[in-house]
Amino acid sequence: MAAVPPNLTVPQEKSPLVTREGDTIELQCQVTGKPKPIILWTRADKEVAMPDGSMQMESYDGTLRIVNVSREMSGMYRCQTSQYNGFNVTPREALVQLIVQYPPAVEPAFLEIRQGQDRSVTMSCRVLRAYPIRVLTYEWRLGNKLLRMGQFDSQEYTEYTLKDLSNENYGIYNCNIINEAGAGRCSYLVTGTAEEPSKCAALGEHWVSEMWELEQAHGGSTSYSRDRAPGLSAEDWSLSKLQETPEQSLQL
Repeated sequence: MAAVPPNLTVPQEKSPLVTREGDTIELQCQVTGKPKPIILWTRADKEVAMPDGSMQMESYDGTLRIVNVSREMSGMYRCQTSQYNGFNVTPREALVQLIVQYPPAVEPAFLEIRQGQDRSVTMSCRVLRAYPIRVLTYEWRLGNKLLRMGQFDSQEYTEYTLKDLSNENYGIYNCNIINEAGAGRCSYLVTGTAEEPSKCAALGEHWVSEMWELEQAHGGSTSYSRDRAPGLSAEDWSLSKLQETPEQSLQL
């Protein structure tokens, strides 16, 4: 059987190869020759590792299978006939482009806003990265209620403002930013202004109770109790005073 020098081609429909994050895909280089050579796959940028973490992967049929594709795997891949092809010829090579689409990455993922009634609140949702970046649309919702929707032009964020807050306005607001690959979401919990925490509460939960009695000049006594945190400083002594609840004992 006569030997045939190797040759590599990439099917026209296989480059660029467009897929979505999380898919399983196959990059293909069609190899011919007798005997068929082993195909070596690398990134076109040789400093970047292959999907399995190695710098080079082998294939006997010219196919490179990638499971659970991620956005970091986008780029150019080189397929090349191995040096051990039995011929004194320069190795053949070809390039395959992989394009990975992924939903918008947005910020903030979640934020709580406390604001009193009759005040206003402005919420924003910013796109950090997305592919494809074209035809980005957004929608603001309160629960299942659609508040506003639109399409991005050149801006990187969308805003929604609540004016004259009332009890009906409180709740969870979601902003979905959508492209062909999916959606990213910013969520806001809008609630009323919280009461200012007392200084006692700020000292922590590890309080101890103390009770004692003081004798009075007339012969009776007064019972006292207080709650205090261990190691209470002198400057916070007034807090303990606030906890005193004198109880006058009856003199028999």
